[in-house]
Amino acid sequence: MKFDTQHLIKQAQINLQKFVDVTDKAVNTVSNKANAYLKEQKKNGEVKGLAAVASRMAGTHLSGRFKGVCVVGLNKTELMPDKNEPSLFGDHWQDMIDDASRRNTALLFFAPRDLSGNPVNPYLFLAGDEVDIDDAEEEALFMQNVGTLALFDFCRLPPVSSNEVGIILAADMLFHWDNEDNYIIPTSAASWPNDIKRITKGYRKNTHITLYTHWNTDVFADPPINLNFRPLQDAPLVEQTWVNQPTFQEKHGTRVLLLSILFALLCAGGLFVQGQGLGQLDEEIGIVEQQIPREGKYIRLARPIREQEAQMRYRHLFPVLVQDVARTIQKSEMKVDNFEIRNPKPQDPPRQMIATIEAERAAYQGWLQEEPVAKAILTNSATFTALRKPPGNSFKLEGLVDLNRVNKEFVAAQKRQTDNANAAQSATQNLPTQGGQ
Repeated sequence: MKFDTQHLIKQAQINLQKFVDVTDKAVNTVSNKANAYLKEQKKNGEVKGLAAVASRMAGTHLSGRFKGVCVVGLNKTELMPDKNEPSLFGDHWQDMIDDASRRNTALLFFAPRDLSGNPVNPYLFLAGDEVDIDDAEEEALFMQNVGTLALFDFCRLPPVSSNEVGIILAADMLFHWDNEDNYIIPTSAASWPNDIKRITKGYRKNTHITLYTHWNTDVFADPPINLNFRPLQDAPLVEQTWVNQPTFQEKHGTRVLLLSILFALLCAGGLFVQGQGLGQLDEEIGIVEQQIPREGKYIRLARPIREQEAQMRYRHLFPVLVQDVARTIQKSEMKVDNFEIRNPKPQDPPRQMIATIEAERAAYQGWLQEEPVAKAILTNSATFTALRKPPGNSFKLEGLVDLNRVNKEFVAAQKRQTDNANAAQSATQNLPTQGGQ
């Protein structure tokens, strides 16, 4: 049985595409529901702003992620296990949330800011006097005891639009936020309607005010027209307030690790099976190679062929070098007796060439006449990288040519010439034709 890793990769790609399609379909469904809800609200004259619509659609409210909500008030705590169950009240949140419900419960609290206006440590605020502020070990132990309980500090809520106000009524306090800041005041079961009226009087009548609470709102006689009641579980879920939001690695790290280990084991098994097949194939190739006749003359012939190919590698540059030397001599107006181009190491493949230029006898007398000619030769040559005058009585110049550099420039020049020719031909074909010519 052969293990086909390519088939596994292709199957994984198909599954990933299916996942993307399902996700897109879900997003489109949520978007359509949001649009339909907004149209219905506009039709009924109950539009409350896009923030309110978004908070109730696409899982951006508390009930979209959590079953229960626990609110830590000023001196009392209120636990709402579910939308359809009555609230439970207690003195401390740790006594009301058991280990089984921690994963599905959101803990709302309202931590004050420090003197500089920054939020305080939420764990130290929730621990109260149980943890020493300066003891890091006690703080780490308390964070470990909190575990998977989701903590929301609503004092970190960002400002809303100028015509919206949100209010939370729970435990023993009223918390509300607007486009400037957020505020908290104490209240009770008997005084909260009057407290809300005092809050709403501070805003314009066209302000959309939403009250989130689990309490019985039927006792509120004659509420303001711009006040809308919503269950507390519909309060907006803002990631900025979620102080211990788990990362992707924390949520799915174990699953990804197990899948990676499983995939690695499958790949290792596939490679082992394929390795056995490749080992058998290597043995068969070795047997075939042993049956091929290997005569010495083929081996002896291969080496000189390679040497000859290396010797002829830059043969196409020789006419270029001859033309460049001749043009350089002409432009420099040097009186030349002869010149030659040779490989300084004839036994090795040429990497450099030496161009020797010998002047006419007695044409130049001394350094003062020879030096300007040598500078002109080096300046006018397109292939010389260096120039020297060898020792001797006659006036000779030797120019060093780097064949690799010249070959690159030659290939680049040919390419530019071809591109220019193609451009000129294309421009000629695109010229408009005139009738009668």
